[in-house]
Amino acid sequence: MKVPGRRPDDAAAPHPSQHDPDVVTQLQETNEQLRNLLTAMFESTDAMIAVAGGDLRLIASNTMFARHFHQGADPAGTHLHDLLAQQSDDTRTEVLQTLVDAVTSGEEVRVFAQLHLHPFDRWFDVLAVPLRVQPGAMLRARDVTTLVEVARSRDSGAVVDATPTGTADVEVIMARLLDRGASEVGVAIVTVDQYGILHRALGDRAGEELGHQVVEALRRVLPPEATLLPRGDDTVYVVVDPSEVDAGGESVIDRFSALLRDAARQPVTLGGRTMRITASVGSASARSIGTVGAAVQRATAAMLEARRRGGNRTVLAADQSAESHEGTVRLWNALRTAIQFRQMETWFQPVVRLSDDRPIAVEALARWHHPGFGDVAPGEFIPLAERNSEILQIGGFVHSRSAEVMAFLRTTRSLRLGDFMVHMNASANELAWPSFATSLLERLQSHGVRPEWFSVEIGEQVLHQPDPAVRANVLTLAEAGVMVGLDDFGTGATSFASLTELPLHRIKIDRRFVSGMLEHPRTHRSVAAMITMAADLGIDTVAAGVETTEQADALRALGCRSAQGFLFAPAVPEAELVNLLGDLIAVADSRTASGGR
Repeated sequence: MKVPGRRPDDAAAPHPSQHDPDVVTQLQETNEQLRNLLTAMFESTDAMIAVAGGDLRLIASNTMFARHFHQGADPAGTHLHDLLAQQSDDTRTEVLQTLVDAVTSGEEVRVFAQLHLHPFDRWFDVLAVPLRVQPGAMLRARDVTTLVEVARSRDSGAVVDATPTGTADVEVIMARLLDRGASEVGVAIVTVDQYGILHRALGDRAGEELGHQVVEALRRVLPPEATLLPRGDDTVYVVVDPSEVDAGGESVIDRFSALLRDAARQPVTLGGRTMRITASVGSASARSIGTVGAAVQRATAAMLEARRRGGNRTVLAADQSAESHEGTVRLWNALRTAIQFRQMETWFQPVVRLSDDRPIAVEALARWHHPGFGDVAPGEFIPLAERNSEILQIGGFVHSRSAEVMAFLRTTRSLRLGDFMVHMNASANELAWPSFATSLLERLQSHGVRPEWFSVEIGEQVLHQPDPAVRANVLTLAEAGVMVGLDDFGTGATSFASLTELPLHRIKIDRRFVSGMLEHPRTHRSVAAMITMAADLGIDTVAAGVETTEQADALRALGCRSAQGFLFAPAVPEAELVNLLGDLIAVADSRTASGGR
């Protein structure tokens, strides 16, 4: 960190004793002491600190700020506009813009921002205050995630456990509009994301004022016929006839929800301080009087989902029963608890070489057993986790366990594994985080395992992602030695040309093709074409879901190199993996010794 001593204009001013060696030495020692004192103060706080001058150049910061906004390098001397251009997401830009606004306006600016600090999302109270001694401002970003989570758990509990109270008048107004001939009535529930922390920090009066300002902000963007019904200081129900909303070519309810979300994001003034807030909006529609109550319930569930996904967003309720939404919310709550208390497991399914059925790899798979829900299928909880940052936490857990298991397997002499690998999955959402690859490589290094012992399997949709972070992460992993595989090949719209755009080492033929290749000649030809195409590109192939010896024989005849499925072994907990691999190796060795395949 660089902390300046005197300002340049001070240095230029003459001093009657500036040529006196003793005085110069004393001044230098004093400045050094001041620098050390400021450095100690900045580094001792648990907040991110940065100071900018009137020219919008950073003149000081602490290590925490530099790590998250300048890749760990000292940003002193960097212009804030240049630093803004380097940021990878809108939230970091908003934090820096707070400092810019404070410098240019000479007024205090405050926002609440959610930053992704891998592998978790964290909430920060960001305050930028003008300097008193010279033009410029100081930014302080304090982590308030714990307070936000407490507020959310308190606020959301009643929504999850029961139908919201006080909605009878909302339903009456909706029914009236339908009775008057409206073909559809929309209802939206707008809730302030930061209300809990603001209320505790600033008191009841500020909470009331916040509620009034939010209502007025919503009124400004809605048609006169819309009805606003405040519920407390943090939530507003809005009822509208969608035909009164100018959709601009978009879905009417989507446009309606976006108007409300953007209106609530306007700055508010509380206790003499200007702050930016965000809102979560859940919306639904009713097309008959009998569906009004269900629409309010669906909008409530959608609002809760918007909050669970980080807030500052809209969610349009799907046209399904309230019970289904409530079940999803309960499952989501259980998933978060399972992640927090390490209730998930990593299981491993062997991948065998088809020439001799010897295990050459294992695929790491997330498994979850809940005491109430029972065994929850990955097809249920993985899509749920991908809607939010839970997928990053699940992925991080699976990757860490994979590294630990590989480190252990390499020390198990009885297995004689040779070029053995662990295949790990990475979703498009994980790859979109700029630090995904570096975090994974650091995790492998911390467990003392080598990158070339691992493969990351990506979905076909990753090949078509326009996000540069996705491609950068894949290339970083490949350059470090991690192999890259394409999962569930054949289910998307991947072309021959797109397979050459990333450094792919293998493709996994989806189980649906394997299961139908013996019954359907066209499917058989498709599998043959996949294997031939991969071979022409120098890419290996592995077949998923192999369940019969006939399927395995057909794949061998087509030139497929490896396979996994119940024919060879199911996925097992890590405690059973060593014995399973030992059994598979013994069978393969016995077959080889007897002159079999």
